[in-house]
Amino acid sequence: MKLRVQYEDHTFGDLKVASKGGVLVATAAGRASLSEAISVFTKACEVAAERGIDQILVDCLLVEGALSTTETYELGRTMAEYCNSRSITPKIATVGKLPVIDGFGARVAWNRGLIAETFSELQEALH
Repeated sequence: MKLRVQYEDHTFGDLKVASKGGVLVATAAGRASLSEAISVFTKACEVAAERGIDQILVDCLLVEGALSTTETYELGRTMAEYCNSRSITPKIATVGKLPVIDGFGARVAWNRGLIAETFSELQEALH
């Protein structure tokens, strides 16, 4: 997954991030990897916390490939631990198609106290 962060007039890497109506929207693209996925989610959480936003939508519709089941488990566990260690409580919606997004990582994070859901369509996630 390539990352470009676009935060107002700033760019960080390759994750595009924008605020829309109280929701931080992070758009990822490229090949999926565990380290890049962790970077996407942690950067989105950091920017949302800085802006006082507690709702995050991570758009993975342009991501190719998929993480293994073990990597997906590690992503969910890592994100829950990251947020818990910083006492932040974002609500995270991830949008993507199978096999990129299958809901397992969100379930792992949810079981560890992070409010996380997955959707296959962007509009569904925004409602």
